[in-house]
Amino acid sequence: MSVPVHPIASLKAAIRTRLMANADLVALIGNAIHDAPPRGISPPYLVLGDADAREAGTPERDGLKIELEITAVTAERGTAAALAIASAVSVALQTPLPSSDGQHLMVLAFRQMSTRYDPTLQLARVVQRLNAFTEPL
Repeated sequence: MSVPVHPIASLKAAIRTRLMANADLVALIGNAIHDAPPRGISPPYLVLGDADAREAGTPERDGLKIELEITAVTAERGTAAALAIASAVSVALQTPLPSSDGQHLMVLAFRQMSTRYDPTLQLARVVQRLNAFTEPL
């Protein structure tokens, strides 16, 4: 018996694949895309972080609304470098993602963006919050 891939994991995998195929983003962060803030790795990097999934189906079909955070982290004093990474992420995700692991992505939309500089850690962050609507294949 095989265990199906969770829709959040499927979405993160499709996003990671798309981001790694974007030459502009790879020029900024290399292959530094993680599921959690990495230990022992210096910025810049991206974190495909917190996600919430909620039922969003209809009586005729199953569906989920997934809210996902993508965080760009840099060691710059300002947020310009993190914003450049966030812009590259936005461009990379403008075209539809392919279906993967039994899930069809119907909609992927940027909902909110926030910037922060932490003087204690000396890290700049840009958090992009996305909404995704998926349905099983």
